[in-house]
Amino acid sequence: MTPSEVCKQLNISPSTIRKYSLRFESEGILFKRNKSNSRIYTVTEVAALRESMTVKKSGDITFENAVREAAEGLKGASYNNARKRRHKHTAAAS
Repeated sequence: MTPSEVCKQLNISPSTIRKYSLRFESEGILFKRNKSNSRIYTVTEVAALRESMTVKKSGDITFENAVREAAEGLKGASYNNARKRRHKHTAAAS
């Protein structure tokens, strides 16, 4: 999804998505980029953005910690998906 599509879906401004995206990147989440170097978001990444915004709005957690927790969830999802792909490839080769 493009940044503008994500903004529309989450009902946020471009500056808000930039703020969150930069924070996610500081936590090690690297978004794919298109030819014009704009970020491209997966459905999973958009869900993590939404989750971090919801948790932050609850007032129980800081912006930084909300993003950190969501980023850890994304890292776990990426690790688990990579394991599943390797396992599927290894099983097919057997």
